[in-house]
Amino acid sequence: MIDTAAEKSGISGAMAQALAARPIGRNRVRTPAGLIDRPVYAITVTVGSDLPVSADPIDLDVIEVDIEGTDMLIGRDVLSRGELVWYGPDARFELVLPGGGGQFR
Repeated sequence: MIDTAAEKSGISGAMAQALAARPIGRNRVRTPAGLIDRPVYAITVTVGSDLPVSADPIDLDVIEVDIEGTDMLIGRDVLSRGELVWYGPDARFELVLPGGGGQFR
């Protein structure tokens, strides 16, 4: 899930557990319910890893977030490395990140 309002990317607790990720710290996150402390994990993400050409791996410190229907929220820490174009009338987007020269839709 792409979230242009999120400063940092995040992963679900279930994904952190599946990756056997260990917290490297904690961060305060603003939610509709107020500020809460959340674990932070160091992970490496490759966008488009299932495509013929993928972007370069990105080392991130991600926050555990409560999200439904997906395992990862992609925030501006990833988006700022590339170019995101939203085609509203067509309900589609293109994300171009360094490496491989690929476009991810």
